[in-house]
Amino acid sequence: MQAAFAAYAGTHQAASIRRCRSNWNTLCDFLYTGDIKAANPMSFVGRLKVARTLPKGLGAETISELLTVIDDDRGSERRSDWAERDRAIVLTAVLAGLRADELVRADAGDIRATDRAVIVHVHGKGNKDRRIPVEQPLIHELEAYLDSRAARFPGSTQRRPTAGDWPRGRPLRHCWSAVTAPALPAARCGTGCYVPSRTPGWTPGAREEICCMASGVVSPRSSPTRIPACMR
Repeated sequence: MQAAFAAYAGTHQAASIRRCRSNWNTLCDFLYTGDIKAANPMSFVGRLKVARTLPKGLGAETISELLTVIDDDRGSERRSDWAERDRAIVLTAVLAGLRADELVRADAGDIRATDRAVIVHVHGKGNKDRRIPVEQPLIHELEAYLDSRAARFPGSTQRRPTAGDWPRGRPLRHCWSAVTAPALPAARCGTGCYVPSRTPGWTPGAREEICCMASGVVSPRSSPTRIPACMR
């Protein structure tokens, strides 16, 4: 077996060798478990280590060409052509560095504004949370997509609750006025903050308090006894 793999390694790349060894190891392990072979001979064949390399990124010219093709779809009568959506997907992946599965699960509620920057909270690979700062131009692209979605599907503008899947006890710092107000049914309260007109699980007074606190404004409704424990 060792001689056979030595000969195979002389004419194949490292990835092919590892894949071949894995297949043979699975077969021999099955034969050993079924008492067809006395032992698994693959234990005598060493595993080849493959050097890790950095992923190859797309060049600026390639991305520019892709965006040009997307922009050509503007004004198309086909329902599948949606330039705002496609630009939001491509630019979020490129500028925020999201993996494919993270991009699929991304939601407007994951974008949170702080005093210094706009942050995208990502729950990704390995059950780990990441905080990714993004530039204002990307926010403009996302707002354009949300506006176009509201125009295409007027009945689908409601988002999931602000609390969403965010762990209990963590501060709620979602800034409606900076991120999602243009795409949500909302109105301004007495302090000038955008307040969503409907959010499941929150009363009108609670919505106003939360949005004002997220925007750094003291709401006329606020009082020490009414502020949620996680916000104190």
